Amino acid sequence: MIITYDLLGSARAYTITLELSTDDCRTYTQTPKTLLGDVGDKVRPGRGKQIVWEAIQDAKGLTGHRFVFRVTARNTLGASFTNSIGVKFVLIPSGEFMMGSTDTGIDEQQPTPIGDERPVHRVRISRPFYLGVYEVTQGQWEAVMGSNPSHFKGADRPVEKVSWVDVQT
Repeated sequence: MIITYDLLGSARAYTITLELSTDDCRTYTQTPKTLLGDVGDKVRPGRGKQIVWEAIQDAKGLTGHRFVFRVTARNTLGASFTNSIGVKFVLIPSGEFMMGSTDTGIDEQQPTPIGDERPVHRVRISRPFYLGVYEVTQGQWEAVMGSNPSHFKGADRPVEKVSWVDVQT
């Protein structure tokens, strides 16, 4: 059996898994074992990817007459990683969430009126992306840019006195 899919994304490689449901998609408890093709680690994006399932070899223990497949792609980098200069990144997944506040009072813990956070609105992240966990340190900035513009010096302190234009460079 051949399962064909398109893998669209911005990552260099993905881990592709195939799961099987024999109960009309209520559960995906079966993982086919005899798979070939565009499955497993380091699958690059593209159209017309194929997974070949040697169903007869895996048929032992399968029940039902209708099989439904679910192909899952996970960024090979995983949920977090640290780059070569020590910047730790976490994956911000795509999805939707509600942002804002309906409260109009002033939060005693914050100097900003909560009303500034209105209105409550839906935010949609259309593509997953990686975000640095911590501020960029002066040491990390210097490793990339070759200079340290900060006033309050210290390799482990956050870099400051950089403009939007500096960051684009």
